[in-house]
Order: sequence, then structure tokens, then C-alpha cells
Amino acid sequence: MIALLLCFSLQQQAQVLEVSVSNVGDNKIQIVGVPTSPGFTSPPTNAWAAMNLTWRIPKSAAIPAPTVAPPVSTPEVTDEATDFVGAAPRNTFDNQLDLSIFDLTAFGQPDDDYWYFQVTGTVEGVQNMAEGSSNLLYEFTVPYQWTCPGCVEVLTTQVPGLPISTVSFIDNAGLGQDVLQLVVNNAPLPVEFISFDARKDQGQVQLNWRVSNEESIKAYHVERSADGVTYTSIGSVPPKPAAATNDYAYTDVTPLSGLNYYRIREEDIDGRAVYSPVRSIRMDVNSFMVTMYPVPVKDELTVKLITDRDEQVYIRITDVQGRTLKVRRVPMNAGANLHKLPVNDLLNGMYFIEVAGSGNRWSGKFVKE
Repeated sequence: MIALLLCFSLQQQAQVLEVSVSNVGDNKIQIVGVPTSPGFTSPPTNAWAAMNLTWRIPKSAAIPAPTVAPPVSTPEVTDEATDFVGAAPRNTFDNQLDLSIFDLTAFGQPDDDYWYFQVTGTVEGVQNMAEGSSNLLYEFTVPYQWTCPGCVEVLTTQVPGLPISTVSFIDNAGLGQDVLQLVVNNAPLPVEFISFDARKDQGQVQLNWRVSNEESIKAYHVERSADGVTYTSIGSVPPKPAAATNDYAYTDVTPLSGLNYYRIREEDIDGRAVYSPVRSIRMDVNSFMVTMYPVPVKDELTVKLITDRDEQVYIRITDVQGRTLKVRRVPMNAGANLHKLPVNDLLNGMYFIEVAGSGNRWSGKFVKE
């Protein structure tokens, strides 16, 4: 008899769902339960009863704030999913297949600066939860602008003054007990892009961004697109030591002609990614066009420049070792300009030429023979 009671006690003790809440990328939050014993795969210990999941996010992280008046379902939280195959989790207030959102003012209580989220229901349809298996209790996605470290908090206690329960639990009717054991109680939302700017700088594009809430950052990848749809990485910047805010910069030395779209992809060490807003810069090829002839050249190189403004330009010739051999400052008028550059004093071989104006730069090469 004692052995039987001890066995039953150990079985009850083992029947636990270790529950964790985590951000799996792109602001997608998962609440996952892992059974600690094989008892979940056979009756009566898989005779599930009621459940309730409540979590909250600081209002300071939810910018822009939800546009719905709580307590109702919210379009700001999307892509809901679950492994439940029977009576799936439902909205606390209207019993529909979505979650509810509210703050304490909806029940006449002082605002505590949190948005609360909740799903509830019965889950008899969960079967064959093998020991050690991961089971998706609930998944949802919040807007990419919502950011803060460790801010999605699952509640296991009652918030005073509310007519509804905020205690998270998962009952197993076969055992007659709550089997939810919260082992990871917070999920971080990702780095926050405070600002992101792009500007022209002498024919290049200078990108600057400021971020906060940096945690476990692997790199910032600079991505560029010609159409705003398909992006290609053109470089990366390593993270700085964690601080309240950090500033970063990157220069695109060879922007595309016409429109350039830029965004920053923040990559976490676990592979998650967050994107900055998109910025665009137009690099008009017709505003600064340079050609030269003849090539190869013997005595005199003609440089033709078409520009849309009156400006001073610098023409510089360097050798293959990068040594400057000639530099000229030349006034140019809006429209087409020709400048003849003697090169008969140069040795035969390859040379590089650079023409730089206000905000534009062009480079090429020629052969002297």
C-alpha cells in the first residue's frame, strides 16, 4: 500500500508541463509546453480540463499603441497558432478564436501601464504528448515596432480588482491538478530603431542609425534594393558594447543609378532578425556624367563632364601604387564641359583618374602608350 501511494505520488509529481515563453524571430512569440514524463500519452492522465493563459506587455513597448478599445480582440496581434486540435484557446470575452486585450481601466481600475492579453478554454483535444516533446500552447505575432528587453511576461498570479482571473494554469483532469510549471517567464522583443537616415555625400550614400534595447546582437546587415521589394546585403557592421543607445554608420560607396532603397537587418546571435524602416535616395546619373577619350592615349586626354550646376571639380590621376601624379582644380558650368589634360610626361602603363564635384564622384582608368 505504501509503495502504491509512493508510486502515485511520484507520478503526480512527474506530471508537469515545463512551459517557456520565447521570441522565435520577427516578433513572433511562442508559449511552449514540454511534458516531463510519458504519463501524458495515456489515459486517464491525458484527460485535460480547463486552461488559461495571461500575459502582459508594458505600454511603453507597444508603440504605436493598439487602436482598439479593450477588452476586445486586437488586429495588432496576428498569426495566432496552437497545437490544440480540440477546443482551441479562445477569447475570454466573446469566445471567438482569437485572443483578448485589455488594460485595467476597462474595469474601473487605475492604469498600471500594461496591456494584458488572454486566451482561455478547454483543451481535451491535446493527445499523445510524448515525454520531452515540444507542444505549442500558443503563438502570436506583435508589430515589429513593439520592442523592449524581456517584456512579454506570463502571469501566474491574480491582478487585484479584476472580475476575471489573470492566473495562468493548465489543468490535467486525470490528476486533478494544475500542471503548468513556468520555467521561462519572459520573452524579449528585439532591438529598437530610434532613427535611421540616408543622405548623399559626394556621390556616395551615408547611412546612420541609432538603436536601443540591444541584447545578444550578432551584426547589423545593410541591405539595398532597386525596387523596394528585393533586397541584397551590401555590408555589415558589428555591434558595440551594450549601452542605453548606440549610434552606427555605413557608407555605400557605389550606389545604384536612380532610386536606392535601404534598410538595416539586425541579426541576433540565435538567428532572429529585426528590420529598420526603409529609406530611399535618388542618385541621378544624368546630373554628373563623365567620359574620356582617346583611350589608349598618347599625349592629351580629353575629359567630358555633363553636370547640372556650376561648380569646381577636381581631376586627379594616380598610378597603380595609388600615388597622386596630377591634380587639377577646374571650373565647370552647368551643361557639357570639355577639359584637355596633357599626359605626355607620364610613362607608358595603366593609370587611374578621379573626377569629384560637390556631392558627386566618378572614377575610371586609362592606358598611356
